[in-house]
Amino acid sequence: MNKRLGNFLKTIQNWIVASIGLVGSVVGFVQLLQGNTGLVSIILLAVGIAVLLLSCAYIYFKQVTIGQELDIPIQRPAYSKKSRRIALAGLFLVPILVTLGFGVKQYRLNRPADKIIVLVANFKRLHSEEYYAVTEILIEHLRKVTKKQDDVVIKPLNETISVQEGSDLARIKGREHKASIVVWGWYTKTAKKAPITVHFEILQGLHHLSLQQEQQSVVEELESLEFQDQLSRQISDFLMLAVGIIRYEPKDFSQAENYLKAAIEETNSIPALNFLLHLYQITAMNHLQNEDRETARSFLEKAKRLIDNSSFENLNSRTVTLIGYVYKSLGQVYTDSDPSLSERYWKEAENIFEEILASEPNNSGALNGMGNVLHHQKRFQEALEMHERALKADPNYAYAAHDAAIVCEALMRQDLSKQKMWRVKAIEFWQRAVELGEDNPSLFPPKHLSRIRTRIAYLSGENS
Repeated sequence: MNKRLGNFLKTIQNWIVASIGLVGSVVGFVQLLQGNTGLVSIILLAVGIAVLLLSCAYIYFKQVTIGQELDIPIQRPAYSKKSRRIALAGLFLVPILVTLGFGVKQYRLNRPADKIIVLVANFKRLHSEEYYAVTEILIEHLRKVTKKQDDVVIKPLNETISVQEGSDLARIKGREHKASIVVWGWYTKTAKKAPITVHFEILQGLHHLSLQQEQQSVVEELESLEFQDQLSRQISDFLMLAVGIIRYEPKDFSQAENYLKAAIEETNSIPALNFLLHLYQITAMNHLQNEDRETARSFLEKAKRLIDNSSFENLNSRTVTLIGYVYKSLGQVYTDSDPSLSERYWKEAENIFEEILASEPNNSGALNGMGNVLHHQKRFQEALEMHERALKADPNYAYAAHDAAIVCEALMRQDLSKQKMWRVKAIEFWQRAVELGEDNPSLFPPKHLSRIRTRIAYLSGENS
């Protein structure tokens, strides 16, 4: 009786351990799906899965000795057929379910969020208990500028984030509230001025957002209309741009376009204008590479309408360069259907790039654009020089390496006496473009990177 009871307890304890592992892994996995990606959730999931798999392996493979025959131990499985089948199913199903679960988690992370929550912390005056309604003014204005955007929620944190606590606490609070952006900061007040510092904590890793995530305003009176107008404009400008880029990162193109247009129309945001022009131009080029000229043309025409309808004065060189690229790309898409119009666009682009380079000779964007113009004019040596100057000015300029490789291939066909030299240079530039493209997935679509690798392999084969 005691022996049977002992065997029963030994059998059941392994199933108890397996059940504990199952519960631990399920709890950890549910927490991950809910967005709780802390260390405790990860450890709970990892330990639970490990215990579950080890228990299943033990139950399936465990053998017991039931006697001897010719001094050879006779063994049989320690557990019943039914138990071993369940354990074997666990050994196969657990890894499959874990893989599927993480796939679902990744999908949810990459899917555009239903709501973009902007969390606003309390703004406090440094070294003083005197109170001004900075936070209330800020929240009221942000709600006003986003009232047409149903998927943006402005949410007060009702807590202060100090200078010492900084970004770390802002990110913790943002994750707790499932926010995409946390706005926090402070202000001081002297006899004549009131400097205000505003930080934007972007909780998503954005490839495209390279703006300074700190804005500063200096006004004379914190209760003045000047303060409300100046601070609100700065913050609204950045917020609408950031929300547009958050929507674009998972390729929610139409929503991104709407937010960027709103930033341009409502806050005269130059960064939003720049990004939207870049977005139209790059999207058009991707379609052009896939030989879809009609779609490419539609995006470029959108960009042209944006340029024609903008009322900005004193545009910076970044914006003017982007306008040059739009005209250059329009020249490309109209090459076959309307050669005369195409040449007018190419000439407009040339004038823009020349004007920029006259005042900024090391402007990498204008140098590369001028290289494109010279390539179109079949002045290949001069074009290559421009692309190389662009790369010297900006060693991480992937498009310059890409365009230089194309020029080198043109020189291969034109200068047969130096064909091998140009082939080697083309391979080098293609390889550099791939390296830079792999470091930043926003630069080239995966399909185009695959084409470049194929081109490198082809040229390398010819070179051997």
